[in-house]
Amino acid sequence: MAQFVVVPPLDRVGKLFCIVTDCKFAPEVSWSLWKKCDVAEFEWLREYIRPSHQKLLNDTTMGVQTTPCSLLRQILRPHDYHIEKTSYGWSLKEGKSKAGPKLVVVKPGRRIVWNDEE
Repeated sequence: MAQFVVVPPLDRVGKLFCIVTDCKFAPEVSWSLWKKCDVAEFEWLREYIRPSHQKLLNDTTMGVQTTPCSLLRQILRPHDYHIEKTSYGWSLKEGKSKAGPKLVVVKPGRRIVWNDEE
């Protein structure tokens, strides 16, 4: 993972997960609220995230991000976990996230002819 100097250890990531969700770190656990945390809870991540990739960490600690969800997704990904938004909140999942439907936009343009036969 290019954004990390070294991938943060799963035990510390799991502890942070418990702090911000107030839930046990386990696949399929669900929650509907994010717990307000002290900035110091996130500072240990600085040594793991490359300086050029710390915008998300900075935005989370400065309150630009309303929840730590994006940051948590970033640090969970190398451990093969992800967070999914549900109708009632969020859920922790193990394994790669399934690709959802993608919006495809067709824009008018010029037709490219690759050979002389068309």
